[in-house]
Amino acid sequence: MPDKDSKRKIWDGLFGKEYDSLSLLDHEYLCSGLLHRHHSSLTQGFEEEFFERIEEAVATKSINFAQHLYYDLQPNQYTNDVDIKRFENFLEKIKSQKPGESTNRLTKWLKDSI
Repeated sequence: MPDKDSKRKIWDGLFGKEYDSLSLLDHEYLCSGLLHRHHSSLTQGFEEEFFERIEEAVATKSINFAQHLYYDLQPNQYTNDVDIKRFENFLEKIKSQKPGESTNRLTKWLKDSI
């Protein structure tokens, strides 16, 4: 049975380096299963942290791994005005930075999400 500690360990490992040697398929499965809607009470609080960690992940991880992290771990299970505002504010922050490969990619993904 999943618990908050195991969810936290996987979350930290995905944004860290622990799972960087997984196959693309295993990485995708790990990301897509982490924020299962029936486990939302176990991952509460990850929403704000996503915006604190995704920029570095997009800049340092492979495009495929970064894409899994972005699309599977973004806070979009229960869309509300607060979440939309988080995405909009984060997009403005990214757009104000010097353009580069990772910032351009993140800008595109953010626009897709909004």
